Amino acid sequence: MTTLSKSLRGAALGALLAASAVAVPAAASAQALFSAPERLDGGQVSFASGERGKPVLPGGPVVAAGRGFHPGQSIVLMYGQTPLSTGPITANAEGGFEARLTLPADAQPGNHPIVAVSQAPYNAVLANLKISPNVPLSNEAAYRITSIQPTRGLYQTAYSAKRNAVFATSAVGRPPVRQSELLRLNADTLAVEARITPAAAPGRAGRDGQPQDGGVFAVYGVGVDDANDTVWVTNSRQNTVAVYRQSDLSLMRQFEPGTVNHARDVVIDEEHGKAYASATFEPEIVVFDTGALTVAKRIKIDSTVR
Repeated sequence: MTTLSKSLRGAALGALLAASAVAVPAAASAQALFSAPERLDGGQVSFASGERGKPVLPGGPVVAAGRGFHPGQSIVLMYGQTPLSTGPITANAEGGFEARLTLPADAQPGNHPIVAVSQAPYNAVLANLKISPNVPLSNEAAYRITSIQPTRGLYQTAYSAKRNAVFATSAVGRPPVRQSELLRLNADTLAVEARITPAAAPGRAGRDGQPQDGGVFAVYGVGVDDANDTVWVTNSRQNTVAVYRQSDLSLMRQFEPGTVNHARDVVIDEEHGKAYASATFEPEIVVFDTGALTVAKRIKIDSTVR
């Protein structure tokens, strides 16, 4: 989904109005010219495919969603001089709207500027409609596709050649995250061979300063160490990592919260017995000894760029 909120200004606005005034439906152009302007700083329009999980494609359905408009306000979506809807769209009681459109089959891929022209009061918001190329599958007959949904909130996977298994992490929701799993799947059938829910995490203070449930040590990034028969995971919400046994997914070591700031990914170097966990918001990589399960060192990155 792409979103761009921006009021048109200066010459660009004048040129656009001159080009589009003749095409706006009568219901949308009833307001007197140059009446008192009102800026919609919160007005936003976004576009997504009408088919869940798919990109916006030529000839496909599109859902246009708006928010931050005035309740009952009339809005027309314009592509140059052409209205995209058969009539004006009316904002609901919360100042939002949803309109369903169908793109022409010959629509060209790329980023297309769309103008949402609103009346009473008048304003114009520029939004970006990204159309993706329709790339057909190639050589799909050469592959066997197996698909399952073993749990909600799947995040990352890592393959173990030693066990011919896929280890997957999942986490659902925002902190405190209470639903999270580490799973071991058969690499051939994707049948779930083992699964565990991480241990409870320490409580923390909420925004109001009051004690709050800490949820669980939700798992996100995952790396496999076949040399030591372990699985490493990142606990991004608690700023740390943990190590589990491959055989039964029992916990071997839960590192203290704060060990790796918002740990994102963990990569295993079996030859040298090291695990590398990347930190977020801090310029460092934390290195672990995969045999001793200890912090080996910290690599500082000399950069101020996130």
